[in-house]
Amino acid sequence: MAPILQVAKLAKRFGGNQALAQVSFSAEKSEITAIIGPNGSGKSTLFNLLASTLVKDSGTILIDAKTVTDKSDHILAKEMLSRTFQDTRIFTYLTIRQHMELALSTKDQSLIKSFFARQENNDDAINNALNWVGLEHDLNEMGANLSYGQTKLLTLAMAIAKNHKILLLDEPVAGVNPKLRKKIAKILQKLRSAGETILLIEHDMDFVLSLADKIIVLDLGKVIMEGTPKQILASKNVLKAYLGR
Repeated sequence: MAPILQVAKLAKRFGGNQALAQVSFSAEKSEITAIIGPNGSGKSTLFNLLASTLVKDSGTILIDAKTVTDKSDHILAKEMLSRTFQDTRIFTYLTIRQHMELALSTKDQSLIKSFFARQENNDDAINNALNWVGLEHDLNEMGANLSYGQTKLLTLAMAIAKNHKILLLDEPVAGVNPKLRKKIAKILQKLRSAGETILLIEHDMDFVLSLADKIIVLDLGKVIMEGTPKQILASKNVLKAYLGR
């Protein structure tokens, strides 16, 4: 069976800076694949190219053996990919329910209409996603009243709720306390067990090494190594450059 995600010779240049150079890798279904590397290595550019929020210079992307390289970000977000961002993107004056309904909306309507389009048949999907992340809060609670950790859980619930084949998680434990870090790790483990395919960027290497099935190491826009956590730990170059060991 072919990997669910196949990336071949993906390249992107910004002026004189080669952000990604012939990047190739794959991700298997129902596994957690981590992308690591120092700042400026191309991790965010890679995610933006996968999500089609940036236009590639060259290369191909296949999801479920179908070429999606030239699909719009709207189509990918609607059918293939669900994404979280390092900075928690929630709206201060929208409720938890409205955030979840916005994530679940599949209609081609304006953003403002999506905010207030109450759809009663979404209740099961909303409750299911919130249960996954353990966010036990009044659905009418405003985003302004949530803690940083709670906003992390809400954005993860929104990503889970959306129709997708792959979850793209950008630094899911950045800035969270150790207790919440352990909780998020357990959530991702349960999602993997339930069949979710997860691609994540994360600087917390202990988190990555304890969770990932495969790790892709980027440096200066190139893949310098990929392998299991055990293989990554055995690489002296990776340990020195990225783990400080």
